[in-house]
Amino acid sequence: MRCRYVALALAIVFFASSNATENSKRVTADIPAAVLSISADEKHYRLLRAESTADANDEARGFSLKSIPGLSKLTSMFKTKITPGTLLNWANKEKSPDYVFLKLKLDKTGHQLFDNPDINVWAAYTNAVVKSNADDAMLTTLRARYSDDALAKMFETGKKVTHSESVATKLQSRQMENWMAAKKTPDDVFKILFLDKAGVGVLDSSVLAGWTTYMRFFNSKQENRKNRVTLISTLTTHYKDRGVLDIIEAAKKVPSTARTAKLLEANQIQFWLKNERTPDELLTLLSLDKAGDQLLASPLFQTWSKYINYYNKEYPGEATTVMKKLTYHLGGEEVIGILAAARKVPSTEKAAAKLQAEQSKIWLSADKDPEELFKLLQLDKTGDDLLDNPQFKYWGKYVEDFNLNRR
Repeated sequence: MRCRYVALALAIVFFASSNATENSKRVTADIPAAVLSISADEKHYRLLRAESTADANDEARGFSLKSIPGLSKLTSMFKTKITPGTLLNWANKEKSPDYVFLKLKLDKTGHQLFDNPDINVWAAYTNAVVKSNADDAMLTTLRARYSDDALAKMFETGKKVTHSESVATKLQSRQMENWMAAKKTPDDVFKILFLDKAGVGVLDSSVLAGWTTYMRFFNSKQENRKNRVTLISTLTTHYKDRGVLDIIEAAKKVPSTARTAKLLEANQIQFWLKNERTPDELLTLLSLDKAGDQLLASPLFQTWSKYINYYNKEYPGEATTVMKKLTYHLGGEEVIGILAAARKVPSTEKAAAKLQAEQSKIWLSADKDPEELFKLLQLDKTGDDLLDNPQFKYWGKYVEDFNLNRR
């Protein structure tokens, strides 16, 4: 009997105090030493009084709880009035981890379970009394009370709490191992965690980091080498290309996700290249052919323009330009109107001027007659305001270049 008591007590001492020892440097710097000392001593005194009965019974057998190294330190870590002696008594009566979970009142903590230091006491008890798969026993208790997505959120939160980091990390790993054993794909888990319903705020989700960990775990398995996925491929599956772009743009505006958004934007371009998406496909897919005068102000237009540069490097035999594609899909007259409107807006003026210069080169190479262009720019309808029209200056520059080409 003594061996059993010693084993349980030592397990509790080790497990419950490991996080405190491991993280003491991180927490003591923020808490005055006097506060730590007073609170520990007061709690230690109350708990030692409660242990007297258990100590008397043990001493009758020639064994005292007080003789266990480190036990006095453990007593200061209990949040409830449950003592190590009580735990030993429960172990002797073969009480289940679920029973102890209730007695420690951990069922009253809701989603703040890992904020309660007694989570370590419960974990230690379970590891001491369950012969094998203690983590599974703990998960069984938790899954009876929380959904998988709720647990995933709680594990992520618990990993950020100094006293519960170790327990939360172990349980999260076990949850993922169970998913893997059940042959859950990253796509399955994405839906289990309701990330497919998170919308434009998905990158700010508290469970995305956990999903990413599972994705890497899944991809690391040799048997999954043909089914490996990425965050961008999974997001595209659930939100489509346009939806992913909306997610990226929303994330850029949030400081905590701005960096991730930029990385994801680069990944999306590579994903498109890998899947041989053409600039024509994307222009239509992103509804840029319906943007009208707001085309150049659209973040989607900027992404599309950037993609053309990458596409030309990847497929030099199919190299093209932004202006060629716009003219092909929208027609020269509509493009002229879009650029004219963009020249009047400070935020798009430079981009419009650059595209107009590209447009002029196309016209010069086609030997377009200045008189024809004059009408195309609708300068013949401006009347007395002709000289003040920005398009007139544009036309004048074209005439100059046209004449130079004729020499």
